[in-house]
Amino acid sequence: MGILKVSFAFVERINSGSTCQKTSGKVCAVDASCWLHKALAVSFKDLAMIATAFIELPSTPSQIGNQGNVVEMAKILTHLKLTKEKLTDMCIAAGCDYMENILGICINKAKKIACENKNYFNVFQSLPFAPTDYKKRFQQAQMSGHTLDLLITRQGSNLINGICVHTPWISDHSIVQFKTTTKKPSVARKTISYRRWKSLDVNQFRQSIDDIDIQSVNSLSDLALLYNSALRDLLEKHVPLRSKTVTLHPQAEWFDAKLLIEKRAKRELERKFRLSNSPEDIRQFNEHSEYYSHLLVTRQKFYTDKIESNHGDQKVLFQVLDKLLHRENQRQFPPHDNLDDLTNMFADFFVRKIDTICSQLHLATVDKLLRFESSCETVEKFEYFSSVSEHQIENIIRLTNNKSCKLDPIPTWLLKQCIPALLPLITKNVNLSLHDAFMPTLFKQTFLTPILKNISLSTDEENGFC
Repeated sequence: MGILKVSFAFVERINSGSTCQKTSGKVCAVDASCWLHKALAVSFKDLAMIATAFIELPSTPSQIGNQGNVVEMAKILTHLKLTKEKLTDMCIAAGCDYMENILGICINKAKKIACENKNYFNVFQSLPFAPTDYKKRFQQAQMSGHTLDLLITRQGSNLINGICVHTPWISDHSIVQFKTTTKKPSVARKTISYRRWKSLDVNQFRQSIDDIDIQSVNSLSDLALLYNSALRDLLEKHVPLRSKTVTLHPQAEWFDAKLLIEKRAKRELERKFRLSNSPEDIRQFNEHSEYYSHLLVTRQKFYTDKIESNHGDQKVLFQVLDKLLHRENQRQFPPHDNLDDLTNMFADFFVRKIDTICSQLHLATVDKLLRFESSCETVEKFEYFSSVSEHQIENIIRLTNNKSCKLDPIPTWLLKQCIPALLPLITKNVNLSLHDAFMPTLFKQTFLTPILKNISLSTDEENGFC
């Protein structure tokens, strides 16, 4: 029950819109629907006992955000011949947020009783339809301060402090003043290394590969070293490695290249219309903004298609669910104080694992081997590997996917584009390895990322990792 509801019968409504700019510096009161308490911003320090204007705000969800109507209130209390306290009690009697009105008591009846009787409270209590506990409830409503706005924060949070509830002004609603200690979320930054692949001239890169002298190298280890070092040097020459610090913005899978292009175009149009402020530029920006909003349905379509196409794959469905709920499985490792010690521990673990597998291969008894040999028919012996051709190597490379490892001298996608120039070098490496039955030590290195076999396993046990 607000002051406007009481005063509508005694004042004339002015049908004009109101904004914060219009009411800035003026004395005005604000009333709003109790369920939302939406109001135009007015400093409570500027409110006076007798307001010159009241602002009636929209009371339905569809009207929220519209301008309020100004209602002129020329010395309302003097006109009604009421004090602030009597007006507040009259609002309570006519029905407020804390208690219903007495049957038969409307706004006009409550005003008449309050104006004609000094002990108007006793009159309210003596009415035939007044509840037996009316006096108690009435006093509770008076003492409660009529604070309807709740300030809810997490337990232990210091988000809100300095809460002060001011006594009701000329309405039955109190003003709640508080300070917020909000902080801007910390931005995650990371220094990354990158190469400007768009500036790479693939034709020049191929020509540089042709200049590599592979004829003078006959040792497999030296040839492997030449392959790695020469390609790394050429890559550094044509597209040098750079570093920069970036703000981490996780890229959504549904945000494709088309959306990125349209988003940039939207920002460009926004900058243009803000500089010119011309109607034509504003129109173009609004049209493109609407078009970009329609494109965002790509997100819904992406996840819908992914769920429908993988309806029988629980692994993929749970991955989609984790994406939608922003749940990420963080890598878990055994407790450690030093990263080097953890790395060495895993290295020793995997070496022991390989040694165990190799030792089990030699446990076969002689009898089993003899029985196997006697059961086999006489066949030709496999004494050496045949040399491979460049055509065979090319087919193998083209059938592989474009995944790359940090140990690769150049990325796989670039390797495929330079196959004609690299085939002699790669083929010679493979044939020497088959002829000597030897794998260069340089090619025996790898990057390992230990992961738990099952998320329910303990991280304290090494055997839980694979």
